[in-house]
Parts: sequence; C-alpha cells; structure tokens
Amino acid sequence: MKMLKRILKLLLLAILFIIISGFLYLKYFFFKPSANQLLLQNTNITIPFVWESDTSNNIIQLYAAMLLPVKLNGCPKTFYMQFDLGASSSIFYKNKIDAINQKFKNIPVENNSKNQLTNFTFHLNELLVTAKKINVKQFDDAGINWLDTTKNEVIGTIGSDLIENKILIIDYPRHQISFCDKLPDSISAKANLSKLEFVNRKVFIPCSIGGKKTDLVFDTGSSSWELVTTKSTWTELAKKGEKVNIFMGNSWGKQSPCYTTATDSELVIGKNQLPLKNVTYTRGSSWMQNILLPIFMKAIGVGGLTGNKLFLSKTIIIDTKNSEFGIMK
Repeated sequence: MKMLKRILKLLLLAILFIIISGFLYLKYFFFKPSANQLLLQNTNITIPFVWESDTSNNIIQLYAAMLLPVKLNGCPKTFYMQFDLGASSSIFYKNKIDAINQKFKNIPVENNSKNQLTNFTFHLNELLVTAKKINVKQFDDAGINWLDTTKNEVIGTIGSDLIENKILIIDYPRHQISFCDKLPDSISAKANLSKLEFVNRKVFIPCSIGGKKTDLVFDTGSSSWELVTTKSTWTELAKKGEKVNIFMGNSWGKQSPCYTTATDSELVIGKNQLPLKNVTYTRGSSWMQNILLPIFMKAIGVGGLTGNKLFLSKTIIIDTKNSEFGIMK
C-alpha cells in the first residue's frame, strides 16, 4: 500500500512537471520569432503618427490604425507603415513595393528576390532604419494611386522588432512616439512605473481586471477596443441588459466579428486605476481560434489584449530594456 501511494505521488509530480513545462514552453519558446534584423540610427528621436479610421455596420472607428510616415530612397512620396506591436517582425507589402519599383526603379532586383529585401534602408520620419533582411508579403492586389494626394498609402507594417531593447514613449494627445536611451527625469518623475515582460517580442503587462490578477498583451495594432478578452471573461464583465455592438475586425485581410458591450469594471496596472467603459470578444474563422486560443491564453495566464484606445488621453512608457511599463500621471 505504501509503495502504491509513493508511485501515485511520483506520477502526480511527473504530470504536474509536464503541465508546468508545457505552459512555460508555450509562452517562452513556441512563438519565438526569428532574430531581429533592424538596425536603428538616431535613436533619441521623435516620430509623428497619424490615425486611420474604418467603418463597419455604420460604426465609425476613428482609431483603427496608427500610421508612421516612411520614405524610401529614390522616391519623393511619403508613404506610411502601420505601427503594430502585435507583429513580432516588420514587413513590406509586396503589391505596394512592386508598384513603387515599377514607377521609380529604386529597389534593386537582386534585393527583391525570394520575397525578401536585404540590407534595405528606409526612413521613419528622421529615423534611419536598415533591415539586414525584411520579408515582403503579398497583402492584397491593390497598387498605388499616384494621382491621389489625400490618401495615406500604407506599404507595410512596423512590428515590435523596432522597440526591442529600447525605451519607447507614446504620447497619444500629441500624436507622436519617441525613443530614448534613458528615460528623462521630467518623465520618470511623473510616471507610475510597473513591471512588464517582453517575451518573444510581445509586451505582457501584469494587471488585475475586476479584481482578478492576470497579464494583458499590449498591442498598438488593436486600436478600436479597450479590452479584448475571451467570451467567458466578456460574459463576467458585461453589464446585464446592455446593447451589444458587432464590428467586423480586419486582421491581415481576414475579417472576424467583434462583439462589444458596456462594462463598469476597472483595470489596474501597478498604481494606475483605469475605468473600463467597454469590453470585447471576437470570434475567429477557425475552431483553433475559437477553442484552442482561449485555452492557451488561460494556460499562460493571459487575460486578453489591450491597445491604443484605453490610453488615448495619456502618455505611456514601454521600456523593454528595463522591463517597465509606465503611465504619465
């Protein structure tokens, strides 16, 4: 009998070890991105951004995407790239790059082989960026309307490789992002700093939602909602009897319905108390997104995702060098 109990204890310990190891593997290794290919000069710099709006079901989303101005050598036009910290690596859109090259012949043919540019330089406003390698991905079939001077022509995505081992300040009211090697005293004195994790080039912010501790992924590619979470958490936080608005979200050309309703819950990050007005959940296009993703999120302790909308009146600090997240008082 004693031997049986000992065997069962060892078996339970082995199962527990496998489960914990699996969770750690999922969070820290499964989605590990390729090595960072971006080299930045003039890193103490400020870059303005503009908002791009979107409309679905007669609902206007004024802050659908955050766009950074980009200039390519040999081309006088200013283009834009979406600033999306949900993307671990920056990319250009092949249909746009091909249209630019067709007009200006400014991208060497040998640079554009295998859907990848090598040793390619471009400017984000005054910030010079050199990509040792950067992928070129077909986004859609749209070219560039050279006669339309009012449209913000988006030719790629700037991902979280831009902020690795750097201090980023996003000043939402002034519509600008800044990089610095050391946080200025004038800012650090006014900021409530707390810890963050930068894992696999994803920003994880420890917080509590409705009194429950969890982690949130911070993603500047998510601009339309304060909090995106699982359906079960959404049900817990939603105010009873409130209207549910349905908005079609767009991720890399794939649309999925997003369900948003009112909540009176509170999000706490460090010493910062942020009242929530709305909570959202989304239904993906596959069983993997709808069933496995919520299980995976719960397994690694992630309660959902937040983005720009929650901080539109604030200035925030994302310090991936010292693993700190801050909100200006």
